[in-house]
Amino acid sequence: MRVFLISNMYPSAKNPDYGIFVKNIKEELSERGLVFNYVSVIKGRSVGIKEKVINYLKYYFSIGKNYLLKDYDVIYVHFLSHNAPILYLLVYMFGYKKPLIVNVHGSDVLKYNDGIFKFFNKKILRKTNLLVVPSLYFKEVVEDKFPFLDQNKIYVYPSGGVDLSVFSSSGESYKYRKNHLTLGFVSRIEENKGWKTFIEGLSLLKKEGIEFTAIIAGKGLQSDELREIIGLKSYGNHVEYIGAVPQSELAALYNKLDLFVFPTYFEESLGLVAIEAMACGVPVIASDLGGPKRYVNDEINGYLFEPKDAKGLVRCILKYNCLDLVQKEQMKQEALKTAFQFGSKRVNDKMFLKFIEFQGDKTN
Repeated sequence: MRVFLISNMYPSAKNPDYGIFVKNIKEELSERGLVFNYVSVIKGRSVGIKEKVINYLKYYFSIGKNYLLKDYDVIYVHFLSHNAPILYLLVYMFGYKKPLIVNVHGSDVLKYNDGIFKFFNKKILRKTNLLVVPSLYFKEVVEDKFPFLDQNKIYVYPSGGVDLSVFSSSGESYKYRKNHLTLGFVSRIEENKGWKTFIEGLSLLKKEGIEFTAIIAGKGLQSDELREIIGLKSYGNHVEYIGAVPQSELAALYNKLDLFVFPTYFEESLGLVAIEAMACGVPVIASDLGGPKRYVNDEINGYLFEPKDAKGLVRCILKYNCLDLVQKEQMKQEALKTAFQFGSKRVNDKMFLKFIEFQGDKTN
């Protein structure tokens, strides 16, 4: 089966983790027999408005050329809103050529769905054969925002899942040292990811007399501010900001942790990093919203707290610290069980069958 892939997010040599999930999905489905014979993507992040405009013009030209001149069986689009205008133009000027599969991810529905974006989003979704969403939570979101959608044409696929052969427990991190915890945060360093809540929580934890080591990974618009705050709070070597970490090295990082903290106050459509941590046997403390609230079971495989509530975050950490060895091991095992449901082999086998099912479907 031949696939025309469209994505405005894709890794580059300079930005190897940008849109890495799209590349991973492509590789997983290729291994199962799909042929991505035509690809229109934007590789890496654009620097400045001028570069962004140029990149999108080239990108839209590539989409148009492949749409009109090439031969394939299905079109697979990642990220709805920024691709909907060009797809609308092509479909309504030149006709509906092949079955259309659209994979939404989060902000393309939550952030970019007003005004002109909403107009194009609705137009393309009415022409979509299969709408792919990353979680049950996000399925409910799109059903609410686009009530005209046929529920039978919405499929839950957790962004390629987690490679359980890579993300697995080494068994070495669980020393269960009383009153000493290793906490981790992996995300973009941006306001809505909740890193400030994490830092505030660490200050409160210090006042409680709990010894800890915190590892913060990721980069973003507020990386410099994070470094400055860490320095001002005089954590010494108890808080380490290590910047961006290649995906290939994340499993080793997770295996150093007792707890993974996911304090986002953006309504994550899934939150794959938290599932990766669980696959390494690490319980997750997450904000009680969005995708994470569907797979983090409070006091079973982790804890939930109200977004922006640093005191609530610390209460969760202290609860975990009071568990005995058996209870901590049980929580670890529950985290592993949860991650198993998102194993890449399992979810990509099913996704491959969905492609085959839609091969040749030309209904509108």
